[in-house]
Amino acid sequence: MKILIADDHELFREGLRQLLRQLAEDMQVLEAASYTELLALLGEHPDADLAIMDLNMPGYSTEVKLESLLAGHPTVPTVVLSASEYSSDMQGALDAGAMGYLPKSTPADVLLCALRLVLSGGIYVPPALVNNGAGRRAEGGLDTLTTRQREVLERLVLGRSNKEIGRELGMSEATVKVHLTAIFRALNVTNRAQAVHVVKERQLLGTH
Repeated sequence: MKILIADDHELFREGLRQLLRQLAEDMQVLEAASYTELLALLGEHPDADLAIMDLNMPGYSTEVKLESLLAGHPTVPTVVLSASEYSSDMQGALDAGAMGYLPKSTPADVLLCALRLVLSGGIYVPPALVNNGAGRRAEGGLDTLTTRQREVLERLVLGRSNKEIGRELGMSEATVKVHLTAIFRALNVTNRAQAVHVVKERQLLGTH
């Protein structure tokens, strides 16, 4: 298993590296201390099983950068591990396409369970975000989707192409593909046609 971790605090990376050893015996951990270094690692290791990144580190400034990073490296599931416990930061990361958000105050056992969920194809949402009613993403159905992903799905059902969806929502085609991957997982399907069929059959968006 290969995991990338990005945080500008060396001691934190060391502790996280030791914790990650519990996920697999054959574990390769690659580290970055800045956003730029993380971009380089993602480019060099597109086969990585997981990337864990802080937001507040050198070279990073806005959520737009997170969405750009995720869209540029859609094969690597990415989890944000940040000191921020603001709901806006949590929701922003999930809307950008992150597969999970973990406050740094998260207990070690919960963190490991969350990472196992993401590694198995799921999406982890911190309890604080679920409890306040925002971005609920419990397993199954549309509850697993962010507001942005629902917007993508609505246009998918209308027959829009990736290019058209991207143009209407102001995102790149690569970002659309990232959101479609999450949508397919949530609906337990493998392609666009199956997703549309499930939505219409179950009237998940009020379609008939």
